[in-house]
Amino acid sequence: MAAATTEPGVAVPRRFDLVRIIRFGWVSLVGLVCDYAIYALLHAGAGLPAGVANLFSATVGITVVYFLSLRQLFSHLPTPPRATLVRYLAYQAVAVPLASVAVGALESWLNAFLLAKTLVLPVSFASNYLFMHWLLHRADTAATPAAGRIADGPLGTAAAPVTQVGDR
Repeated sequence: MAAATTEPGVAVPRRFDLVRIIRFGWVSLVGLVCDYAIYALLHAGAGLPAGVANLFSATVGITVVYFLSLRQLFSHLPTPPRATLVRYLAYQAVAVPLASVAVGALESWLNAFLLAKTLVLPVSFASNYLFMHWLLHRADTAATPAAGRIADGPLGTAAAPVTQVGDR
């Protein structure tokens, strides 16, 4: 996608990027299939409590999503440094146990382990996407001078390069 040019200092509107959202859906679906399969095997098959099963299955699912996202969603950015993976894992070290506590609590309240996991997914999906976007664009910001960077939000890309304030 070629960026249009604009005069320095002119605000650049973001464009909603439906393709990126659809790709995120597909990437998430692959991770979700891995997550649900392992979750069902560990909970229903091996008898682990729902929260513990979710801890393991979600870890596999988010790892799959991370690596697929690098290729499918954020391939236009420079290759992220290793510190990006470390930050992502640190975030997930907090997010996955919190989601697992929620799944365990919902499962004991509803007595429906798949429904419990499903109810937690919308918040989990949204927070993972927003964190991944922030993390990878943070790496892009560090690697690319501001005058040549494309303004990019979680839902789309800008139509033109961002200019520095001093460029006016």
